[in-house]
Parts: sequence; structure tokens; C-alpha cells
Amino acid sequence: MRNRMARMAAAIIACTGTLFFGSLLQSAVAQDTANLPYMNPKLSPEQRAADLVRRMTLAEKATQMQNNSAALVDETIVLTFQLQKIPEPPASRSSSPSAGP
Repeated sequence: MRNRMARMAAAIIACTGTLFFGSLLQSAVAQDTANLPYMNPKLSPEQRAADLVRRMTLAEKATQMQNNSAALVDETIVLTFQLQKIPEPPASRSSSPSAGP
């Protein structure tokens, strides 16, 4: 029984140590976004965009090129608009004299 408790305590300590080490490693790897050029409002938009695009992976750039947004208009509105008759343009008045009645 005592041996089992010792193994459980060792496992808990090992898991806790792993989680603690992982959190330290994550904070060491994470960048401070306050110091990144694309977050600096003093730089021009062109400089900020160039910095951000340079940091993006190819997959992130490809994702930005896709349009997966939902339609902003209801389909019934579009269908109603398509079924309406398009009005004829007004007849233009010609400047040439007419042929008479």
C-alpha cells in the first residue's frame, strides 16, 4: 500500500513538473507583441503590413486570400431582385428635327 502511494505521489510530482516546465517554455518562446513592428502605430501602414506579411506562413497567406464569409443578403431578397423587371431606359430626345407628322 505504501509503495502504491509513493508511486502515485511520484507520478503527480512528475506531471506537475512537466506542466510547470511547459508553461515556462511557452512564455520563453512567445513573442512580446507590444514590441513587434506591425503593432507599432508610429510606423506607416506600408511598413506595418510588410512586417506582418513577412512573419506570416504560406498557409496563413493562402487562408487570407480565401473568402469564406457568409452572405450578407438573404437569398429571398436576391431572388426577388432577380425576378423584378428591369426598367427600360427613358427614350432619348434627339437633337435632329423630326420628319413631321
